[in-house]
Amino acid sequence: MIDKIAYPTVGRIVLFHDPEHVEPFAGLVAVAEANRYTIKHLAVFLHDGLRMVEGVKHKDCVKLARGEAYWDWMPYQKGQAAKTEALQAELNARSPKMAQGGGRVDTERFKNEVSTPSPVDGKR
Repeated sequence: MIDKIAYPTVGRIVLFHDPEHVEPFAGLVAVAEANRYTIKHLAVFLHDGLRMVEGVKHKDCVKLARGEAYWDWMPYQKGQAAKTEALQAELNARSPKMAQGGGRVDTERFKNEVSTPSPVDGKR
């Protein structure tokens, strides 16, 4: 699971989980590190105002201490990533040559389509 974490980039919205609160808070990535597990500066929108948090680790990070605050992607973002991954797997299964970059486009087919008149107006 940890290899599938997307890199948090500046401006992305994530969920900030604070052990002192039941519900997560929205967090805006202000400064991201080169690795995908730690957000260097996260602007967290609390019920009583804005708080800057430093060095927040992802929930799947192995170095996360018990009771430590962490960040995670929103369920919608995880769903979109899962859909993209499933579509990529389907495309790879259907055309393994294209997935490896060895596929070729049938240019003759496109030449014929371009030269064939449209059935609507007779022009192409």
